[in-house]
Amino acid sequence: MKNIDFHAHILPCCDHGSDGSKTSFSQLTLAREASVDIICATPHYYGEKENVGSFLERRKVCFERLMEKRKDSLPKILTGAEILAFEGIERLPDLDKLCLENTNILLMEMPFNHWSGKLVDSVGALCESGDYTVVLAHADRYSSEKVERLLEYGALIQLNAESLSHIIVKKSLKNYIEWDTVYALGSDIHLLGDGYNHWKKFRTRHKDLFNRIMENTNSLLF
Repeated sequence: MKNIDFHAHILPCCDHGSDGSKTSFSQLTLAREASVDIICATPHYYGEKENVGSFLERRKVCFERLMEKRKDSLPKILTGAEILAFEGIERLPDLDKLCLENTNILLMEMPFNHWSGKLVDSVGALCESGDYTVVLAHADRYSSEKVERLLEYGALIQLNAESLSHIIVKKSLKNYIEWDTVYALGSDIHLLGDGYNHWKKFRTRHKDLFNRIMENTNSLLF
């Protein structure tokens, strides 16, 4: 079973997650020290700021810059995107090209303020289309009431390690895991933050929960 970081901002200068190759390699080193085997590089995609084509070109340049000097001892990298949801996203041209590499998985970030009914319906339409597997990015940041609205459509959940690293895990998050809806764990690393410290704490303090999520992630990807 592979340990997979499903949500990380490690591509140099692709967004505010890494300010250059030096930082990116430091992030990868931290990931390796946390026993991460695979990292999903998920830079932010904001549909109101750029089209899919320009995002993909920018991501490609940043990825190639990182891979030029990447060492084999560091975790494997899969490319994807953290997509900010908006009303009508199900009609976005080339949406499929934002899926995690070699999958039909969309990592979807929801707004931190109001979710309109139309927005929920748009994300729900993606879930029900049969074309995509929608994973909600850092669902620990949203109210359980909001998350459960999208679980009814068939969305899956990604939780950040930070939310699970405490000695006592919030009941709502444990419920998500027990309902078998959590299919991904993320460091959500930005710069040299504490994402992998939280990762290690969660793995140590709640080994069974950690392994259950990793099993789900492996079943989703492989």
